[in-house]
Amino acid sequence: MATFTTIIGDSFPVSATLMGQDLTGWKFACTVKKNKDQADASAVLTVGPRDVTAGEITASKFTHVFTAAQTKVVPAGEYYIDMQFTIPASSVDALPAGGMLSTPADTVEFSKDVTIRETA
Repeated sequence: MATFTTIIGDSFPVSATLMGQDLTGWKFACTVKKNKDQADASAVLTVGPRDVTAGEITASKFTHVFTAAQTKVVPAGEYYIDMQFTIPASSVDALPAGGMLSTPADTVEFSKDVTIRETA
């Protein structure tokens, strides 16, 4: 489990690399939430589920960047990052069609920016 730090109002990238795995047909979702038991629907940041892109298939890597506008409304504090992968039947023999993998929960600390910009 890793802990990341970012500033509220800055973009925040999340990614996961699955080396040697054909990601064709996979779906990717990610939530950022205050506690592990919180429902995905009430997460402070969320994406997906969405189809993987051709570039992600080639790289065997899922990537999403939460924008500065999205993180601007996140209250300061520590949050859990949960990446979820929905897998087609032919990808992983151990999972049934539509099976889902979920990453161990990394954490991110959202901090307030020390610099306060004023406009004239």
